[in-house]
Amino acid sequence: MTNEKRLLERAGLRGVDGVIASLSKGKGPAALHQAADHAQALFEQAGGQQRADA
Repeated sequence: MTNEKRLLERAGLRGVDGVIASLSKGKGPAALHQAADHAQALFEQAGGQQRADA
């Protein structure tokens, strides 16, 4: 596992890899919109975990 992946995992953002991968599979604005929604949900969840850990 690379250092980058470890950092993403510690931040609760390991799922970002899946969001990026989904962009190469999808076509058009709908795929981009779905990826953005997924990324936003990941960031919100990670932010909540960070506050709970503090």
